Amino acid sequence: MAMGWHLSVGGRSFEVSTLSKQKIMLKIQLLPVYFDTGKLGEILSNFGRVLKVTDEHFSFDKIQIATGVRRVLLEMKAEKMRKIPHLLNFKCGVRALVTLYGRPPCAYGANTSGTSRRDCPGQFTVARKKNQISSRKRVLL
Repeated sequence: MAMGWHLSVGGRSFEVSTLSKQKIMLKIQLLPVYFDTGKLGEILSNFGRVLKVTDEHFSFDKIQIATGVRRVLLEMKAEKMRKIPHLLNFKCGVRALVTLYGRPPCAYGANTSGTSRRDCPGQFTVARKKNQISSRKRVLL
């Protein structure tokens, strides 16, 4: 069976694929808007077959504005999903955050899977300390 083969049953269309491969959508954030999407596809082709790379835009007053977010549709073996990094580091010093549906988040810069920035164990800010103190006051009252 070839990848992308379609089957119609009872008026509904299904895409048939091998069990060992799946399609996933990566969201690449914090990438400069001038970064070449073709180069990004080339980099991510190490993990699987790149089907599509798109730039995210939004409109303001009929003007398209680039967000710096890219979406990459990959077809890959399920066991290779664990090898996709949370952060991409480039020689120019740019770091891009890589997220995908179903994978636990990673605090930007922490490389600790399963944490977000607000509850990252490596980051203790004044705002977080104030929040902890105010939550303790609420419990005591």
